[in-house]
Amino acid sequence: MQKKIVAALALCGAGVAMAQSAGTSKVELWGIVDAAVRHTNNEGAGKDGLTRMIGGGMSQSRWGINVEEDLGGGSKALVVLEKPSQCR
Repeated sequence: MQKKIVAALALCGAGVAMAQSAGTSKVELWGIVDAAVRHTNNEGAGKDGLTRMIGGGMSQSRWGINVEEDLGGGSKALVVLEKPSQCR
């Protein structure tokens, strides 16, 4: 899981660098994290408790990239990339 996150961030960084070298007016990398930690205590069951990270339940975690390029003459090009993500 950690390798996937590192690879995704590296890819985003490369994309942002390429977009900036092309004369992009505006590049935003954003994200929303909705996560919670749950602990289940198994008192009296003779077992250890369980602690894990879960989704917070308010919205879905996601990240994205917004790019805005000024094409001149009052025209703009907009690109919005968004990726849902799961807390595990």
